[in-house]
Amino acid sequence: MSLKALTPAAAFAAPLLLTSLKSLLRKGATPPQEEKKRNVLPTNVVPVHYSVDLAPNLTTFAVDGLVKVNVKVTASTKVVVLHSKGLSFSQASVATSNGTNLVTKSVTFDKQNETACLVFGSELAVGVAVLTIRFTGELSEQLNGFYRSKYTKDGEERYMGTTQFEATHARQAFPCWDEPLVKATFEIILRVPNDRDAISNMPVVEEKQLGNGLKMVRYDKTPVMSTYLLAWVVGEFEYVEETTKEGVLVRVYTQHGKTEQGKFALSVGCKILSFFSEYFDIGFPLPKLDMIAIPDFAAGAMENWGLVTYRETALLYEEGKSSKQAQARVAYVVAHELAHQWFGNLVSPSWWKYLWLNEGFATWAGVLATDHCFPEWDEWTKFVASYVLSAFTADSLASSHPIEVEVMDAGEINEIFDAISYYKGSSVIRMLANYLGADTFRNGLRTYLKEKQYACASTEDLWRHCSLASGKDVAGVMDNWIKITGYPFVEVGAVRGEDLNSSCVRINFKQSLFLSTGVSNVTDSPVWVCPVTVAFGCSTGEVKKTQAFELTSREQTFDFQLPAGVSHSDDWWIKVNLNVSAFYRVKYDSSLLTRLVPVLSSLVSSVDRMSVQSDMFAMAKAGAANTADALKLASGYRKEQDYSIWSDLTSSLANLRNIFDLLEVPCNSEFKNFLVWLYGPISKCVGWEPKPGESQSTTLLRSLVISTAGKAGDKDIVLEAQKRFAAHINGTKEIAADLRSAVYNIAVGHGGAKEFDDLLELLRKAEGQEEKVRIMSCMAATKDESKLTQLLDLMFTDEIRNQDAIHVIRATAGNPKGREVAWQWEQKNWDKVVATWGGGQMMLPHFIKGACGGFASKQKLDEVNKFFEGRDVSGAERALAQAKESIELVANWIDRDLKGVTAFLASGPHK
Repeated sequence: MSLKALTPAAAFAAPLLLTSLKSLLRKGATPPQEEKKRNVLPTNVVPVHYSVDLAPNLTTFAVDGLVKVNVKVTASTKVVVLHSKGLSFSQASVATSNGTNLVTKSVTFDKQNETACLVFGSELAVGVAVLTIRFTGELSEQLNGFYRSKYTKDGEERYMGTTQFEATHARQAFPCWDEPLVKATFEIILRVPNDRDAISNMPVVEEKQLGNGLKMVRYDKTPVMSTYLLAWVVGEFEYVEETTKEGVLVRVYTQHGKTEQGKFALSVGCKILSFFSEYFDIGFPLPKLDMIAIPDFAAGAMENWGLVTYRETALLYEEGKSSKQAQARVAYVVAHELAHQWFGNLVSPSWWKYLWLNEGFATWAGVLATDHCFPEWDEWTKFVASYVLSAFTADSLASSHPIEVEVMDAGEINEIFDAISYYKGSSVIRMLANYLGADTFRNGLRTYLKEKQYACASTEDLWRHCSLASGKDVAGVMDNWIKITGYPFVEVGAVRGEDLNSSCVRINFKQSLFLSTGVSNVTDSPVWVCPVTVAFGCSTGEVKKTQAFELTSREQTFDFQLPAGVSHSDDWWIKVNLNVSAFYRVKYDSSLLTRLVPVLSSLVSSVDRMSVQSDMFAMAKAGAANTADALKLASGYRKEQDYSIWSDLTSSLANLRNIFDLLEVPCNSEFKNFLVWLYGPISKCVGWEPKPGESQSTTLLRSLVISTAGKAGDKDIVLEAQKRFAAHINGTKEIAADLRSAVYNIAVGHGGAKEFDDLLELLRKAEGQEEKVRIMSCMAATKDESKLTQLLDLMFTDEIRNQDAIHVIRATAGNPKGREVAWQWEQKNWDKVVATWGGGQMMLPHFIKGACGGFASKQKLDEVNKFFEGRDVSGAERALAQAKESIELVANWIDRDLKGVTAFLASGPHK
């Protein structure tokens, strides 16, 4: 499953830090929750095959269902327990292998555990039987289970029925054993109106008229699979299709009139399906692959086997009307979901503890496949800027969790669909691939998939196959990266060595747990096996020599031979963790940093140029460096032209700008002057108009730097944005899709009620979902508090779909003038927020982190604590903890460094 967005935030307050570290980070320790018993179904009766027969009413939203389950009875019993949520049973019986038909004596529903207990008058003997249940349900308003999604055709509002079963929502559609390990085959039958289309995981094998305007559609039997991968959609669609070179029929389904927007995803999907078939050395195991855009969808996409469902913004792209950012998103999300067809579908996790095997791998493989299709996009640099650095941020918090985290029951699952499972998971997979070598790693993946296909697996299974392929102890290297919270930072220092010759240097490496709170060197914190690659150069940024080794203890010292012809007295330098190929930050001592900084701008690797400033800002926030030095270092990037570097640097600087705006600190205006100076050369370089044949990265860079400089108050940029906005509104000249976010944001942020109302009118006229999301996010830039409240209230109307509300709450709270507005609004409307976006939709955490996670004072922390005390935040406990720690972390940071930043700005290079 691909998430819409993940914004790692901070977590628990510092006083809880040592307790959490000692209980969770001690090497070899078992987290306390692992001692509990998983809340799973009994195994005395297990399914082998399901026949699921459903008749949804798209007007009343009632669903009539019949499920017949071929079961295997492994121990005689009078009781059958399976999952069911929100369903009513009208009949339940079992036909045994000896011809006896047993009717239930009683049926009891357990609302908390989401189960149904069927008690029979006689025992079911060991052997096989058929369980039959007639039931009723409804098409839910929430975006999970079998739910309804609104669309418009011929000016009329209509509803489709669609599904979202991951992680534990199949039980809302039909009674089942809703656990990933309990695999079975499925036959789906849908009884739907004649004028509706119905698609499912497998091809149609029978369709017949039933009378009364209905038809029956029966689908081919699925392979053995988990319940969460089932899917069906009933509605009105058109499609485009293509067949891969391996003979797999691929279709992209859209609403009527939008098939042109599905052609890019179709082309990319076919290429990627063929790429993965070759990469894994296993062909796509189903005869067809459908991809469909759903108007209402909680996540970004869902990898249902053979029927992948997407948000419209994750599947639809139209050349000339969509932005390059949207195109890149579509390509990546398609690649991510198709990677799941092998990693997750063909081989599934044996329990949600191993979710990272699905999501971490699909995140890494999605970039691998996108880079294969579009090598000019520089996807691996963007991977580091977006995923690795986001994982660093999320995992430096006391409220983080191990990649492999025990999950006891359904209520805990949704919280681990987060930056750790996706971003840290993919980052350590990239590290392992670099460590073993690309071919060796691929060989391990291939044998893993072949052994475990149509079954379930654990992390240990993958490590075993990578060890067999490489001859290395992969579990020994990787276990601490997977099983323990956090990651190290490696301090690198030059050591005087009187016994060394003039062409040698002695370097000390010391690893410690990195924490954003600044607390480190916990005595019982773990030691990681850190793959280290050191690059050496002299005078220029050219790498003249590299050397690789493993840092296996807390502190080690190594002697290195400098490149040929270089002596200790020359201007040599070293760069540790070349290309950020391993998952740790680096802190250089002053002598090594002094050697490295002069050549930063000439380093060939943009990832290396990026990582030095990223590590410095992270160290400053944690108190291991000072922010003034980080800003001084940032000044040296004024002539940088790489998009990914500017993207990461902008994130760090925008964080400071928003905090200064929020707190209204005296140096705020001077900091904005610094930003205008810093972004001046690059904004002039990229200009307002695209150049023929320019790269995708340049297009993305233009929007980024114009937006940032405009928010900082660059007068020329603000004036030009206002002029272009006015021309766009009056129809004189349309703004190019790639610049709309920047222009809308600047115009509304530097405007008033009129500009807000202009965007509101555009929102009401917009047809494409990409444009709608762009507009509602930019409306939140206004400084008019009444307009911000108006925008938030729109989330309870049909003008903003429930799925898009997270954009509004985050954008409003991301505006320093809107943060308090969003917080007060959320407190006032809390019960309604929970009713609308709670219930396992994975959206409530965004409301908590969005509305209160950006504050920066102890007073606000007290407010947050007081409001949530005694309130049920089930499914969002970790989000609340992260929000609280974020507040305290930032408050401490500003208290510690504001004086130094003020002094730097008073005499900085921009003066």
